[in-house]
Amino acid sequence: MIVGICVLILSGIICCFAAWSRMRAAAVVSRAPERSVESLSPGLVTVFGRIRGDAPFTSPFLGAPCFHYNAHVERLTGTDVAKQRWTTLRKASASRSFALDDGSGQVRIDPEGAQFHVPVTLKAHLGAEKGCTVTLAPGGNLAGPTEDHLRRVIKGRWQIFDDQVSVTDAPETKEGENPRKWWLPDELEIEGVGSLSVAEEEPRGFRLTETCLFEGVEYSVTGMCVEVPDPVSGQAMLVIKSGSAGEELLISPQRSKAFSNTLRKQAVLIGACGIALFVAGGIAWHYRDHFSSVEGESRAPSVFAHSATATGQLARTQG
Repeated sequence: MIVGICVLILSGIICCFAAWSRMRAAAVVSRAPERSVESLSPGLVTVFGRIRGDAPFTSPFLGAPCFHYNAHVERLTGTDVAKQRWTTLRKASASRSFALDDGSGQVRIDPEGAQFHVPVTLKAHLGAEKGCTVTLAPGGNLAGPTEDHLRRVIKGRWQIFDDQVSVTDAPETKEGENPRKWWLPDELEIEGVGSLSVAEEEPRGFRLTETCLFEGVEYSVTGMCVEVPDPVSGQAMLVIKSGSAGEELLISPQRSKAFSNTLRKQAVLIGACGIALFVAGGIAWHYRDHFSSVEGESRAPSVFAHSATATGQLARTQG
């Protein structure tokens, strides 16, 4: 009972903090004027344009050129529906600087510490042995990956070099060979508790998600425009990045006004959920003694019935 109440209150606090963070981001976007690259000057700005660059990543799942990716693989375990759960199998994320081109010129974007408010590019569900459903974000003009490629991503070995993920085939398990280490037991005996299974459960399915910033796609970038020396010529150049005073770099496919409105709507919705959870936790805490007494009364008949049954059995034995 107490644990459930604490979870409610903590969830409410987390939701309220998330709502405050989005409202703060909306205020930053509203204060940053949307300007063309040729008219940029140091300060808080917003620029809308297409991503350009010379050295993009290759996204792990889609295999498309991008300058940011967040790839996540989860597996579903548990035979009982009530005990099924998703656990992380693999994940990787990386960002690389790029240029934003609005037609009047290009400006360098440093994505370190950025908040990426972009839709999930790919969602895929795979069965344990067969079956695959892939959903792509609309408007991307991307070809979906094959089931064979996604299963290779799941079963293969991930190697990351210079923030780029490469997948190599895992060595095949020979017939009769146990892939688990010989020194790992299948279960542990705990005194007073019993046996605890530590064997790895067979997965019942897999879930993959990938979010990317693709080359050639239009995005809105809000951040601090600062002058830095060009590493090649040594002359001053403008870069948009996170501010030293805590100003965040915000990236979204929406224009600044629409992006600000979206952030505010999200803040209101998440904040309302947080307040509702917090209030529900407070009410439950206030009436916790009442709930405990009701629970005790509901258990009492079964206890009395058990005692009566035991007394009857004892009487019959003595008789």
